[in-house]
Amino acid sequence: MAEALTLTDDAVLKEPFAAYKWLRDNAPVYRDPVTGHYVISRYEDLETVFADVEAFSSSSGMQVQSAYLMDDEAGRILREQAVPQPDTLLNADPPQHTQFRALVQGAFHPRRIREMEAYIDAICVELIEKFADNGRFEVLSELAIPLPMYIIADQLGVPRSDYETFKRWSDSRLMLTNPRLPADLRVDCAKATVELQAYLMAAAERYRQSPADNILTDIVTGEIDGRPLTDPEMLNIAVTLIVAGNETTTNTIATGLHLMCTQGLEPQLREDFSRLPIFIEEVLRLTTVIQGLYRKTTREVTLDGVTIPAGAIVMLRIAAGNRDERKFDQPDLIRLDRKNANQHLTFGTGIHYCLGNALARSELRIAFTNLLTRFRNFRIAAEPGNETWLVHPFARGVTKLALEFDLV
Repeated sequence: MAEALTLTDDAVLKEPFAAYKWLRDNAPVYRDPVTGHYVISRYEDLETVFADVEAFSSSSGMQVQSAYLMDDEAGRILREQAVPQPDTLLNADPPQHTQFRALVQGAFHPRRIREMEAYIDAICVELIEKFADNGRFEVLSELAIPLPMYIIADQLGVPRSDYETFKRWSDSRLMLTNPRLPADLRVDCAKATVELQAYLMAAAERYRQSPADNILTDIVTGEIDGRPLTDPEMLNIAVTLIVAGNETTTNTIATGLHLMCTQGLEPQLREDFSRLPIFIEEVLRLTTVIQGLYRKTTREVTLDGVTIPAGAIVMLRIAAGNRDERKFDQPDLIRLDRKNANQHLTFGTGIHYCLGNALARSELRIAFTNLLTRFRNFRIAAEPGNETWLVHPFARGVTKLALEFDLV
């Protein structure tokens, strides 16, 4: 497998777990022959890289920023019409990262999330009521997408009615990071980026004039090093929150229900709802919506006997580490008795630990609780095209899933 293995291969992207195991067992620090990136696949090594923010910089330039530089029509649109994307939350190093994070972390404090639970539950119930009598639902469009999108829209201070447009913009942001995307779709994604930025700029200006109790106001009235944020900084933070605020929850709800059905877990969860928190951690571990993150070496580094030169792009393959047998017994299964279930790397670790982890966990627990309380006997609908998956260089998830159910 060594000579042929590349994480750009369609077959690997569709079903990556055999490749991840080979990497962990044979080449835990592996230079992909197509991209030239160094792929890190073992849990212990991933922890090491996450912790060493001096040697492994988050400012890699490998996310959406690189799309601005591509020599195609999409790149031209981004350079000429879109606002440049500076490093802020995901792609900044200390001390700048710490300052940007401080602007918004209060909105995601665990205490505030606990206070939001009745509000989250009300949104969830409202969505479930719309399909409760149908005996089936399409998980993504009817629950898993609108639930987190309504919530992040409320927190940002933009209308819920725009959630479908925001979801399209959010998906475009993620797709734009795929260099293998067809040219026509890249152009569509570039145009969507311009639209999103214009929308947020207008909303930001309203909140500059009339501040309100929402995250967008916090951003536009906040300061870094004693100065207001620039428009590019404000936009980058807002867009990051929109994408991060829905992708993990959306895909974990959908994949969690898929795993519940395929691994026969519904009876155990229904018997004891106190197992739900471990179930959620296990689904987060196995799902790993964002399969990997990029870093860039600031100096020569040796890891597992492999010398990585300065200036190299390193792919932290979190999804591979989350299934590392050295850390998790029977890693491909959901174990409702797993003692270290919450030690997965889905939300990262260290200074970049996901701000929205408490909100995501709350949304997931409330969604699964409501579904199990109202319905039983979940099963995947037996019809063509009822289940589709995203194929992307560093993201994976269900894009369509139709389930049938009975009333409790």
